[in-house]
Formats: sequence, structure tokens, C-alpha cells
Amino acid sequence: MKKTIFTLMLLIPILGLSQEVKLNTKTASVSFVFEADNTKGTITGITASIALNPMNLGSSVIKGSALVGAIDTGNKMRNKHLQSKEYFNAEKYPTMNFTSSSITKDGDDYKANGTLTIKGITKEVSFTLKMEGEDMVFKTTVYASDFNIEVKKGREKNKVSVKVTVPKS
Repeated sequence: MKKTIFTLMLLIPILGLSQEVKLNTKTASVSFVFEADNTKGTITGITASIALNPMNLGSSVIKGSALVGAIDTGNKMRNKHLQSKEYFNAEKYPTMNFTSSSITKDGDDYKANGTLTIKGITKEVSFTLKMEGEDMVFKTTVYASDFNIEVKKGREKNKVSVKVTVPKS
């Protein structure tokens, strides 16, 4: 059923209709795990658009942003510290942004390659895209230190697993 819904969503463009997926941004979220110390959190305040055309993946585009000020680790002091100049600098850089440059088929799933901008620094990243239940889920791994956010010394100790969940509207 999961793959059927996703497949139907992707087949609409084949019928000649434009397929822009409108997202329920109130329920979409970014969850993350800072792996060095298993710190978990979420980011809300998401805006996004997804335009998929499986017959012409080259014309497909995914764009999204999340509010840095909406970071929630379950600890108010840590949240405030993460939003400070030392880390995300939410006052100067209020959003994190992703824009795809290409979308390709990867087995039963899709891969969205593009740029992620955090704290004014833009890096190439790849998200896997698949259906999990009724949700469209994007996953990737980034290193906070690549974006001048060094929580620990050394790149490997700044590894962050990221999961973007877009619930069915």
C-alpha cells in the first residue's frame, strides 16, 4: 500500500498533469541524531515544495527550509546554546535550506542530490527518498563541522544523522 500511494503520486505527471506536491508544513519535521553523544532533536518551521516527474526526473525539483530557531533537543538551555553565534547563529542565519540539483531512481527508492546551506555555508549532499508507512521520508548524514558548527573536535565526531518526514496531507 505504501509504495502504491507513492507510485500513484509519481504517475500523475505521466498523465500530462503537473505534479507539485503541497506539503502540510505544520506536521512535517526534521529529526536528527548527533551521533557522538546520541543527542536527539527536531526542527520544525518547515517550508517546502516537491515537483516530481518520473518520466523526466531531470525536471524534478525539491526545495525546503527549516527554521534554526525551532531546534528542540528537549533541553531549553541546550537549544538556546545551539542557536547562539558559537553554533548555528540563528540571528544571522535563521534558516537551513536544501535545493535539489538532480533526482535519480535508486532501486525502489529515489536519490535527491543537491545543496544544503547551513550558517551561510553550502555543501553538496544526497538524500535517499522512500515511503515509510504514509510518510515520505528523506535521509542523509552530514557533519556539523562542515558547516562551521564544531561541537566536538574532529570531523567524524560531528556526524549527524538527519531524517526529514513529510506526512501525507
